[in-house]
Amino acid sequence: MRILILVPDFRTRGGVVNYYRTLRLSDEPNIDYLFINRHGTRSIVSKSFFAVFIYLDFLRAAVRSGLIHINPSLDRNSFYRDFLFIVLARLLRKNVLIFFRGWEEPYEESIRNSAFKSFLFRHSYAKADRFVVLGEGFKRKLVALGVDPAKPIHVETTVADSSHIESFDLARKLSSIESHCRFLFMSRVLREKGVYIAMDAFAECKASLPGREMTLVIAGSGEDLAAAKTYARDKGYTGIEFAGDVSGADKARFLETCHVMVFPTYYKEGLPNAILEGMLYGMPIISRPVAAIPEVVSNGVNGYLTESMESSTFAHYMLELLRDPGAYRRMAVANHRAASEAFTSDKVKERLFAVYRQMESR
Repeated sequence: MRILILVPDFRTRGGVVNYYRTLRLSDEPNIDYLFINRHGTRSIVSKSFFAVFIYLDFLRAAVRSGLIHINPSLDRNSFYRDFLFIVLARLLRKNVLIFFRGWEEPYEESIRNSAFKSFLFRHSYAKADRFVVLGEGFKRKLVALGVDPAKPIHVETTVADSSHIESFDLARKLSSIESHCRFLFMSRVLREKGVYIAMDAFAECKASLPGREMTLVIAGSGEDLAAAKTYARDKGYTGIEFAGDVSGADKARFLETCHVMVFPTYYKEGLPNAILEGMLYGMPIISRPVAAIPEVVSNGVNGYLTESMESSTFAHYMLELLRDPGAYRRMAVANHRAASEAFTSDKVKERLFAVYRQMESR
């Protein structure tokens, strides 16, 4: 069965792009990627112009395919665009798999409160043959929005890029924290991802242990990168390293050499790839219970989760790990083991292919 996967333009940034770039599914002889946007289009006019050609490309590719795999987020931008892809796929009598990648709770509420949006959802998204979600909570939400609970809804993860893991030495990392602790914030640099909370927390942690060598690495680019640099400079913060956009071996180097991931997100997350990559490279995770993050991070077991958005709370947990080497070691080892068993590229690809095979045999 030929499979068509709808993905964002690979020149853009984000978790969906990283997921499919990492898995390299289009290397398979029966799988094609179709880019559903055009990099650099910003105005409504340009987006509408290119959308016409994208839908035409979709129709040409869909005719040759048996399975259409769509990757929406539940938000305003994705809802109407992907609604049309689903309707067209169903008119062509194709198998449809929907993998929800992000979830904006206010938009979910707007669907519930709008008879029009609810009607569109029930007669498009809810009619798909199978679903993949990033947590049990999303599964319950889909049923509440009108998806038949008898339909297969698979709970899956995102992916930890394991292409450079062979060179990783966990024992060396565990010992190196004693001389210099390196905290890592790895994400698009956006206020809602918690970059300012991370910087403030690091400064508080550093002030509490003035004799301890430590660094905060901010790896990523985004709309707030320049503002974040200005903020750190104006505050007089030291020990913060802005690494910029990292990928491949460069990203692996930061993952290998950093000890603790700090990710105070309040964004409309699904399950950030960075969380799983931090776990794979033996990092305890300090984050918030957003979306599916609590399904892989357990408070006090392999990291810390807090509802708080106060930097002092995150600084407290950073200090906990510095002052308790036993807890740090236990969490680091547990995360590396868990991610190696479940979140690497080959494991995630194997599970996704199993879903495809089930749809082919129906």
